[in-house]
Amino acid sequence: WFTARVGVGDTDPQNRLPSQRLRGVRTLVVDDSAAARLVMQEMLTTMHVAVRIVSGGLMALDAIERAVAEGSPYNLIFLDQEMPGMDCAELAQRIRNLGLEPSPYIVMAITHDTEQSTRWLDERIADALLKKPVTFSSLFNVIAGFLGSEQIDNSAYEKTLHGVEQDLSAIKGGRVLVVEDNEINRLVATLFLSELGVEVETAENGQIALEKIYSQPYDLVLMDMQMPVMDGVTATKELRKNPQWQNLPVIAMTANAMQQDYQACMAAGMVDYIAKPFDPEHLKGLLLKWIKPRSGLFNSSL
Repeated sequence: WFTARVGVGDTDPQNRLPSQRLRGVRTLVVDDSAAARLVMQEMLTTMHVAVRIVSGGLMALDAIERAVAEGSPYNLIFLDQEMPGMDCAELAQRIRNLGLEPSPYIVMAITHDTEQSTRWLDERIADALLKKPVTFSSLFNVIAGFLGSEQIDNSAYEKTLHGVEQDLSAIKGGRVLVVEDNEINRLVATLFLSELGVEVETAENGQIALEKIYSQPYDLVLMDMQMPVMDGVTATKELRKNPQWQNLPVIAMTANAMQQDYQACMAAGMVDYIAKPFDPEHLKGLLLKWIKPRSGLFNSSL
């Protein structure tokens, strides 16, 4: 969970976080952990938030001053609680001392609540606290707080990332295999899908994916196109050679939304595709379209 000072906004969830407002948010993430920086970058990018990542306080101050000079200041800044050298409280205070108008919304990413973290809020050093490990819903709520919306609980998040309500009960309990060679991308996809109530497993390449598919049932496969050992197109072609797996939905994940990529996916036997970084609403729509976890489809084929 997280703690934040928020105002009361429009009570209609369809108006809480319009996508055009998300696209107007400029975010800076400061964390000495490379993995944590990359995960935050991917999660924010998925939410259509512009983001830059840096590893420490001095780099952060330099980035902030450069952004101001260029006329594109950061309006939302995430600071990791535990950083060597300049700690988050000192960095936050130095950012405040810059006298920026409007002042950026500062979020402290913390591992646990302490009297000190509460004092950061009371003394206006920080505007919000974000509990680690960070989830899509907690991150979404912090951004909602920054935009002046009311707090949105996890169930509301499941329905309204971009304000489009959907009944996700049909996909809860569905089993999805994410096939992706990039560890950060696997983690981000797993976080997002898990919060929707989907059971997620991962594979690093097409060969491992085939081994998993042959040994256990899945309701849908998200398959990256370009991977070492065995790419997604080759893996899907191999899968379709076996009539037992003709009905398993395989959705391509591609960084290149080119017509030839789409044609290659369809020719291999994939049923749909999604561009990376994925749009959450698009992915949810694909899950609702293709997952049929209660159909007994795979049990009948085993």
